[in-house]
Amino acid sequence: MIDFKDVTFGINIRFTTEDRKRNIKLVLEYILKYFDTNIIVAEEDKESHFPEVSETINGWGGDNCDYIFMESDKEYMNKTKAFNQIFYRVKTPIYVLQDADVICSPEMYLEAANRIRKRRCDFCYSFDGRCHDVGEELVAEFAESLDYGLFTNENTHRFSTQSPGGSIFIDSQVYTVGGMDNENMKAWGYDDDERVSRFRKLGFKVDRVEGTLYHLTHERTVNSKESHYTQQNMIECMRINRLTTGELIKEIKTWSWVKK
Repeated sequence: MIDFKDVTFGINIRFTTEDRKRNIKLVLEYILKYFDTNIIVAEEDKESHFPEVSETINGWGGDNCDYIFMESDKEYMNKTKAFNQIFYRVKTPIYVLQDADVICSPEMYLEAANRIRKRRCDFCYSFDGRCHDVGEELVAEFAESLDYGLFTNENTHRFSTQSPGGSIFIDSQVYTVGGMDNENMKAWGYDDDERVSRFRKLGFKVDRVEGTLYHLTHERTVNSKESHYTQQNMIECMRINRLTTGELIKEIKTWSWVKK
């Protein structure tokens, strides 16, 4: 097991479909199988469902596993707020913004953490931008072994070659200085683009680790598709991009969620 005590994985969830329950179980079991680390899960919904799911997750429990329930009756999730709520509880020097349905190899995660530890960068993707979707049959096979090696770019479906989100290791101090996640971004779309653009503008070094991020397939609902918020998020992203570095620093000082 790899020593990741200086790392906290943050994952936000809403169980819109049954396969999302399966996926969070597999992702958490995968992380806990290979790493001695910390995990904080934030669930945003009308009712709390994760505690029931967590009873089936091998390795879940103890001081290193934490859960936040964010009660909300809104149709769309507030992903950026969830990542910030998680961060308020983070006590480690490295924070990982980890999507609920994706994995990288243990070696890729370790390389990303080491680049942060050695101050080679401030913000490191644990993959090189390639994101592939894993079909149902292969997900079922993965559930038996939790072996990343089952996946290849040939037996999976390509989603993206330059994904701006998915699994990102960030120096916790840098995350605070950089404004954390922009809570003006709502629902799905452009939040990952805005985040990395903002950190680059502030002069922080962004890096990527070689390898593919694999996405465990699931049914698509409103929180996985474009909505009226997508256009608003694009406008917010463009607004942030137009700011000078000095203007951006002043802007971040006005953001009420930057508390840590």
